[in-house]
Amino acid sequence: MTSATRTSASRGVSLGRGLKFVLQLYAGCVFSGSPWTGGLLLLATLFAPWPALLGLAAVSSALYTARALHLLSDKSPAAVYTYSALFVGLIAARTFADPGVALAFALLGAATSALMTASLRELGQRFALPALSMPFVAVYLCALGTGRVLSLARADAPPATHSFFAEHLPALARVYLEALGAVVCDGRAEVGLLVLASLLASSLHTALLPTLGFAVALSVSQLLHLAPALQLTLLLNAMFTALALGSSQRPGSAHAYTLAALGALFCSLCTPSLSAPLARIALSPLSLPFNLSFYVVLLLARQRNQPAPTGASTHSVIAYRTPQ
Repeated sequence: MTSATRTSASRGVSLGRGLKFVLQLYAGCVFSGSPWTGGLLLLATLFAPWPALLGLAAVSSALYTARALHLLSDKSPAAVYTYSALFVGLIAARTFADPGVALAFALLGAATSALMTASLRELGQRFALPALSMPFVAVYLCALGTGRVLSLARADAPPATHSFFAEHLPALARVYLEALGAVVCDGRAEVGLLVLASLLASSLHTALLPTLGFAVALSVSQLLHLAPALQLTLLLNAMFTALALGSSQRPGSAHAYTLAALGALFCSLCTPSLSAPLARIALSPLSLPFNLSFYVVLLLARQRNQPAPTGASTHSVIAYRTPQ
């Protein structure tokens, strides 16, 4: 084998490892480690190319920050620090109209989220609680405040129209897929279909958990007659809560689904309560209900002396599950 051939083979191996690493980072968004799940999620983000590019830039920024500060280790994998950063990048272009401002927010916000993740993990380890997406919430709210002070133009909301695909779906299926699409900050039904495919690529259990959360949240939403925008926020948070709590238990166990349903119910009641005071200062609850619901239900399970995920297992779920 010539030197050129060896160099080419080495580059191919490095590229393959890098691609697998990126796919695992994306799979971590739904608490999975399957490269197929990550690939389908990455494909779902590409329906909006500019936010997808900012998402990759944000992940790179957070990863560089964590490496520069020597935060990475076997117990603190890269996915821990890029989890919130990816959401910062995906939402940046949907927050600020100026592309330069959106890029700056994606890069600086992602670096800040990595620092906040490290701080929250240090605090959370004392109580065996993960950081979840709290860094994303904090960074995003700070960015909105900075934008107001500097009078930065906000991005226009996407038009409230349905695609040809969405128009031919039953109403319930359309709402379900739009809520799944919001997982990657894009509430279109066709995006949600890819997110659903990514969940199924992980396992049937992974797909059933957010579906259970959706059923619980939709029932509460209809009972309370919530507005469509608030209903979407509620559905998204409840689905994430059910997925996170259920994924941290033995797959397919009754306890996993019970914990997921309880978390979705608490989240469904928590979201409207948080949205009212936040709306007075023109803020959205974002994923705050998901974080609070996860913590409350997890601590409740411990108080009842029921099997609950330990700090180490919870952190590994939030990072990503390796094939092992």
